[in-house]
Amino acid sequence: MPAFVIILFMNNIIGELFSLLTAFFLAENSEIYSELGHTIPSRATAHIRLWIVVLPVIICSLIIDGGAVFHTDRLTLFSLVASGIMGFFLTDLLLFRGFTDIGPRPTLVVMNLHPIIGAILAFFLFGENLSAVQIPGILLIISGMIIMTWAELDQDRSKVKKKGYLIVILAAVFQAVSITLIKFGNTSLPPFSSNMLRILGGLFCFIILSVSTGHFKSDFSYFKAKKERNLLIIAALTGPFIAMTLQVAALRLTSVGVTSAITQLGPLILAFYEMIFKKKKIPPLSLLGTFLAVFGVVMLFMAKI
Repeated sequence: MPAFVIILFMNNIIGELFSLLTAFFLAENSEIYSELGHTIPSRATAHIRLWIVVLPVIICSLIIDGGAVFHTDRLTLFSLVASGIMGFFLTDLLLFRGFTDIGPRPTLVVMNLHPIIGAILAFFLFGENLSAVQIPGILLIISGMIIMTWAELDQDRSKVKKKGYLIVILAAVFQAVSITLIKFGNTSLPPFSSNMLRILGGLFCFIILSVSTGHFKSDFSYFKAKKERNLLIIAALTGPFIAMTLQVAALRLTSVGVTSAITQLGPLILAFYEMIFKKKKIPPLSLLGTFLAVFGVVMLFMAKI
């Protein structure tokens, strides 16, 4: 077998492993944020985690990317900062509330709507068309989400649950807009620099919000307890920092479709975690909806290969 074939095969395997690790870290993040949300306001968690991760990202941007951010154009700067406002600020405010109100697995399943909304936006803004494989994938995502939501609400029809699902749907809309905004700028800007601008945009808005509402100091005070502080540090570093780095590395080793599909396996990872480690009884229809939604996302991204 030629050496280049072996190298290509190994690169694909390593890329897929990195993608799976990304999915694991994102699932682990959602579980931690859900636990923190029972004792700490979701607003404070979303705010302080950006303070934890901003310095490592700035250092990596300057050292690894060579200060490329200082040579980028204004449109790219604006689009990435705006993307950070939509993603790290508006999306996370709602997403972290969803982790608390409806739980991490249902939240991630509903968030699978964002590729659909993103595809619709891309169609109108960039003229990107959906393939024959992507349309059934979209229908599976919607069907899976409806089945899972119906099954979960059948167990608990409280106002908190119903409101929680609406909040996460709105979060999915903001996330789709956030990702779409990235495309308006120079996509060749290195990943650490791009992520730094997005994080700074989100952090700036959190500073304005917390100062104007008088919560700036109190947001930090919630994490004086060692347990909560350590959990947030782990989530912040393994999520926006390590998971993002792994995903970028995976994209360089294997296809975009495979990487994107594997990184969306979080709901299934959480389903097995809940059943095996938390001994939680998941309604069969809820589990079916989770599988359908994840499979739909896989079809959506695999079509890009």
